[in-house]
Amino acid sequence: MSGRDQRTEQLERELERKIEEEWQRLQEAQRELEDKRIELENLQIRVDNRTAGTDQNSSTLRQQRN
Repeated sequence: MSGRDQRTEQLERELERKIEEEWQRLQEAQRELEDKRIELENLQIRVDNRTAGTDQNSSTLRQQRN
């Protein structure tokens, strides 16, 4: 095998390794984004529940005043 062929194979292996590393990094980033999406959904539910409770309290207070 010539030096050129060996260098080509070495570069191909290095490229495959870098592609695999990047793929793993992207998969981890995707998992983190999914975790953040779920966290945001849960926070939105808490805000919605709190807002609904506040609206209900305001409505009850108005009824009591009338």
